Amino acid sequence: MFDWKAIGMGFVVTLVLAIIGLFVPFLGLLAPIIGGIVVGYMIGGGKYVDAIVDGGLSAGIAGFIFTLITVLLLGAAISTAAITAGYTGSTGALTAVAAIIGAIVAFIIFLILGLIGGIVGVAIKGQPKEAMAEPATEPEPIAEPETARMSPDIAFNVENVQKCLCPTCPVQAESDCAKEKLIKLQEMMQSEEEMNPTPEDVPGVYCSTGNATCTDIDPSKECQCPKCPMWEEYDLENGEPAGVFCRDGKAM
Repeated sequence: MFDWKAIGMGFVVTLVLAIIGLFVPFLGLLAPIIGGIVVGYMIGGGKYVDAIVDGGLSAGIAGFIFTLITVLLLGAAISTAAITAGYTGSTGALTAVAAIIGAIVAFIIFLILGLIGGIVGVAIKGQPKEAMAEPATEPEPIAEPETARMSPDIAFNVENVQKCLCPTCPVQAESDCAKEKLIKLQEMMQSEEEMNPTPEDVPGVYCSTGNATCTDIDPSKECQCPKCPMWEEYDLENGEPAGVFCRDGKAM
């Protein structure tokens, strides 16, 4: 997309310097380059192609108009001098043709020099600070262990007591302590009074209460926690400890 503000500024700079160049050696040749530099610097900052093209275009237009007007004025002056000297022929058509050809040639030359100036202007402007700065990268999240999760918070209540398979587990099958608690639990369940057991009364639900209070259990026996309804309900397979809660503590 053309930046007409920058093109206009480059056009003015090129045209003014070209006019001054009529009286200052080599300035006319530098005019399109300087104009292109102005445009390249004004646009720059990442828009490299736009800056270079606009720099060449502004210089080319300035060169076309400058040459066209200069040749026409020069032709008019020559025609006036010829008439004054008594020449009766017409020089108007010849002057017009020369002006158009000269303007086209000047447009091409100024365009090329303006493109060069645009490249220089872009190089002077450089990249914007935002582009030079390395993009901020967010730190990669630390992967949590596959087993890491919130505590299942298994409630100790009558419903879970009834689901629990611990009372029939081989781990405490030979435990006199567990047998006594089981007898009391059965009596409590057969009673007409509302059942309100405590962890000390129940030989089980260790996934909720933690280590067994009985010391005569045998954790070397086969644990049947994976067969328990609460194992699947609370996803205990992916927690810690991995079963044998009567020895290793409550599920986490």
